[in-house]
Amino acid sequence: MVEPRVERTEARIGVRVGGEVVFSDTTDHFENGFVRLLGITRPEAEAFLVAAAPGLVGKGTGDDHLKVLAEAWERVAGLPGGRLEVLPTTRGIRCGSHPLAAEQVWAPAIGRDTEHCMVGSTEPAHAWLVDRSTMSPVVLEEGYYEEDYFEGAREGVGYGDYIEQAGWRLEKAARQVRQVGGLLDFLGVDRGDRALRLLDVGAGYGFFRMAAAEAGIEHEGTEVSRHAATVARDLFGFDTRLESLAEVAAATPGRFDAIVMWDFLEHVVDPVAIVADAHDALVPGGALFVRTPNLLADEHRVFGTSYHSLKLEHLHMFSPDSLALCLSEGGLVPRVVLSESHLLRGFLQLDVDRAATTLRGSDLLAVAQRRA
Repeated sequence: MVEPRVERTEARIGVRVGGEVVFSDTTDHFENGFVRLLGITRPEAEAFLVAAAPGLVGKGTGDDHLKVLAEAWERVAGLPGGRLEVLPTTRGIRCGSHPLAAEQVWAPAIGRDTEHCMVGSTEPAHAWLVDRSTMSPVVLEEGYYEEDYFEGAREGVGYGDYIEQAGWRLEKAARQVRQVGGLLDFLGVDRGDRALRLLDVGAGYGFFRMAAAEAGIEHEGTEVSRHAATVARDLFGFDTRLESLAEVAAATPGRFDAIVMWDFLEHVVDPVAIVADAHDALVPGGALFVRTPNLLADEHRVFGTSYHSLKLEHLHMFSPDSLALCLSEGGLVPRVVLSESHLLRGFLQLDVDRAATTLRGSDLLAVAQRRA
């Protein structure tokens, strides 16, 4: 058997088996996406690629490749893959008026943390974080999202060195601003001659607000983190409202043309209540934008408990169906659900674009409107 060979240049990394290249990615994406999000070292990531490479040769479908990758990851990482367990007796939850039964374990652990797991329903697919000792939903303590969350080194929690990620996060924010503008045009949201009024819920350090300002958008932000609000002021001069969305909606009802929740909804105890607050804060016809991890992502199937969106602060994991249900239960009209797929894009046999368009990408992007 021909041994796999890792090929590196300054700009790219690849893996070759004989004459066939089975993996090829930019160095930037490999290090800042693949390696960083999986929480592993570069040598560990390369060991995974080498372990998977022989099985990728000659496989004909995406599902076959996903199975090969999942088996290689389990051998190298020593962590269980995406196998599901039956859990018929655990108490369910409600999504607004809709009951969700706890029918299975979607993740038997959170990385190496075996004290917590994700349980949930199958129709619609939805999962929530529970403490294994009580099987009760997790509620985070006050002050969870302060400096240690953004800049600390707790395994499986937070960002770590968030400020050092400013460059690519600003680039990402600029892309998101273009997404918002394009989708508002698609939905026909009419704001007349005035500037777009936007609220960023969970605004963090203000990277998206900076991109919005550069696009001429009138913006505000809310945060629970005093640390993040302080950094946003120091970096960009932004004032951030240290208020809940319910408080904002009560003080300024029907004010905003657009509300964005980037990587926010999975953190809250009651997502439907938050969506209802967004409804009250939007102008009639205004739109809510939600970006959240995808429970049904191919990456979850491959990496199992190491799926980078399984975190101890992610209280809910949505599927396209459960996210649409949450939006409608909160009083909005779901208009668009898309998914994005990026972590697996270096595996040349995988059609990650098709995975994204069939809602198996790593993240979901949903847009819902308040009725005019």
